[in-house]
Amino acid sequence: MFVTFRYIVLTAVRDRLVLGLSLALLGAVLVAAFLGGATVMEGRDTALTFAGFSTRLILIAGLILFVCFHIQRSFENREIDLMLSRPVSRTQFVLITWAGFSGVAVFLTLVAVIVLPIAGMPPPGALALWAASLLMEALVMVAAALFFSLSLRSAVASVMASFGFYLVARMEGFMLGIVQSDWSATAANALGDVVSQAIYIVGLVMPRLDLFGQTWWLSYGDSEGGALVPLLAQTGVYLPLLLAAAVFDFRRRRF
Repeated sequence: MFVTFRYIVLTAVRDRLVLGLSLALLGAVLVAAFLGGATVMEGRDTALTFAGFSTRLILIAGLILFVCFHIQRSFENREIDLMLSRPVSRTQFVLITWAGFSGVAVFLTLVAVIVLPIAGMPPPGALALWAASLLMEALVMVAAALFFSLSLRSAVASVMASFGFYLVARMEGFMLGIVQSDWSATAANALGDVVSQAIYIVGLVMPRLDLFGQTWWLSYGDSEGGALVPLLAQTGVYLPLLLAAAVFDFRRRRF
């Protein structure tokens, strides 16, 4: 099992993923620092907001692309067949593969934490809170990308499905806010009522990734307290659920 973990990490290094994403994260933070320096008022907050948003987007997008294309290439090269020929169950394979990708996610999150203060030093504890939530979001999305890449036979399809999942999960709070703030106008007709109910149903089954890695934490910290509690709860629910779905689908797949 350690061999599989090590192979995934070495693949990330060999494919220049770690180097490329590290440079992209550094470039995004430098651009944020430049924008903050060009701002007349609240330059530090502007730089931190842009840096937090851009590093989050780069990290998640890079991990999704790496997971999906790595799994598809492993299928095409028969590497997965070779791994399964060893005394390793399919459940163990899924879990150790997720662990390998998660190791890459942990390292890249540390890179983001190291370079982000270039844009401005957050308050004490704010950077740790943002980094912890970013890591949990990355672990959930690695599991989601792994599920789609094992379920779909196309790397492009799995990438699009993963990005669609992430987009809906990130916009769920925004859509729920629209429905709740103007319910009478939204539900004025039959179609509006169906859409509103569908948004509520999606909100019940999808993770609220908009609550993770909020950029205002970098400027003000956790002013209300207990921000990590709902994030830990969501991670504890959706991470095992996505891994269980990946295991279930992979065990049914014929080679």
